[in-house]
Amino acid sequence: NKVPYNLLYDLGFTSIGDEMTTTFPNKSHVGDAIYERSGRFTNLNQTECGLHSHLQKIKALKKQRKDAGEEWAVPELKCEKCIELKEDTFLETVENNYLQNDGLILLEFYSPFCGSCQEFAPVLNRLANHQLPNILVARFDVTEQSIPKYNNQEIFLVESTPTLYLVGHSPSFYAELYIGKHDFGAILQWLTEKLKEETDSKE
Repeated sequence: NKVPYNLLYDLGFTSIGDEMTTTFPNKSHVGDAIYERSGRFTNLNQTECGLHSHLQKIKALKKQRKDAGEEWAVPELKCEKCIELKEDTFLETVENNYLQNDGLILLEFYSPFCGSCQEFAPVLNRLANHQLPNILVARFDVTEQSIPKYNNQEIFLVESTPTLYLVGHSPSFYAELYIGKHDFGAILQWLTEKLKEETDSKE
């Protein structure tokens, strides 16, 4: 955890930590002096997970803009065929509307201010456009709403962004965390394997 640079990120893995930094200022989307990529931060001395620190910085920047009378602009991460979930529609979508029909949901937890989420957005959009059978692509913005629980349990553990889960309902509700590289080919292969497992389990 206490390392100046995490090489695993450049292999496609997300990371968390308090002294994990990057030398790429162009990847900062929160503030001029804040360089972060999914849990890598500079000028942090406290031990916190990357997501918590990220949300605190957004909150502070939002207040700063408000106090200065400046407009608060949220970056747009385009994904035309993605379902944008909210707290009040989350459980209805992931449990009732789609999964009861033996469908799977590729679910991203993201922050529009996160540099790695902005880099990943075209990949998610491509996955949504790929139209894999029985897979719905959805996402949930963690910056303005709390991550919902399922049956009062914290099923979705999000420590960095983007975080991906595959949600299914066969034979019962489950949410499987994706831990591989965040590129199109790797995720597509993972989804294809999971679809095959679902099909084989029903034969």
